[in-house]
Amino acid sequence: LSDELRELMRNDSIEITLPNLITWGNKIRETYGADYLAKRVFEKIQQQTAAGSTLFIIDSIRNPAELTLLKKVYPHFLMIAVDAPLKLRYERVQARAREDDQQSFEEFKHNEEVQMQTKDKTKQQLKVIMDNADVTLINEGTLDELKENLDKALQAHHSSHPS
Repeated sequence: LSDELRELMRNDSIEITLPNLITWGNKIRETYGADYLAKRVFEKIQQQTAAGSTLFIIDSIRNPAELTLLKKVYPHFLMIAVDAPLKLRYERVQARAREDDQQSFEEFKHNEEVQMQTKDKTKQQLKVIMDNADVTLINEGTLDELKENLDKALQAHHSSHPS
C-alpha cells in the first residue's frame, strides 16, 4: 500500500521521506477513510483480475481498516507478518537506499514507534496488524530463506483453501 501512497505524494509534489509517508498516509486515511489505500489497490486488482491475473501480493498494510477490507473482499486472504530485530531492519533499510530510507538509527527507531500503535483509528497501527496476522515469519536469515518460508506458508494456506 505504500506504493499507492508514494504515487499520491508524487502527484502532489510531496517529498518522499519516511516522516512524510507517515504524516501523509495518516492525512489520507483521515480525509478519505482508513481503508482508502486498500480500496485503491482493490480497484487495481479488479483490473488485473479482468486481465487474467489470479495471485496478488499486497505489502505495507498499516491500518486495521485496510486489513478488514482486504479480508472482506478476498475471503481466502492470507495476512503474513514479516518481522526482524530492529537493528537488522535498520541495516536492511540503509542497504536498500530508497529515497525515504536515509535516516539515523534513532530517527528510524522513533519512526517505528510512531507507526506501532495509537488509539486514532485513521493512523498507522502496525502492532494491531501484526497481532492479526494469519502467519508471522521472523526474517533473520537470507533472502532465500525468507522466500522458502513464504513458499511454505503459501503452500499450507493453499492446501487448506483450494480454489
